[in-house]
Amino acid sequence: TDVLLPMVHARTVDASSLAMNECRRIVIEGYLPSVDSYIELASVCNTSDYVTRAIGIKSGGAKVGKCTPQGGSVEHPHIVHGTICDTQVALAWVVENNSARISWSSEATVIEGLALPRTLADFMHNIGGDEPQRIND
Repeated sequence: TDVLLPMVHARTVDASSLAMNECRRIVIEGYLPSVDSYIELASVCNTSDYVTRAIGIKSGGAKVGKCTPQGGSVEHPHIVHGTICDTQVALAWVVENNSARISWSSEATVIEGLALPRTLADFMHNIGGDEPQRIND
């Protein structure tokens, strides 16, 4: 996996690129040589209390609109959501990058002429009908 790390980075999305309901979004991107740019593999977003205010969700007290016994008030909770892994994009990224990057590595397995990390190759053993060929085994 150390071979792939230089090709992946995380970045905070500029405010001008955020959706109306987002206050912050962080994306993990992988470099795709065929398009000579980075593509989004995963993301996490904080929508603040924008959505919960719009649909009237509150939390924190026994009764909505009342102060809690501890003196705290009822508030609209923030919503955080994300995509752990966009599998179609991630697999395309792995396939395109691995054939050139890890084919020399002892951590690679060749299936149908494509070098894959061993952890991924274990799930693809039926492709082509042959058993995977381990490199440097």
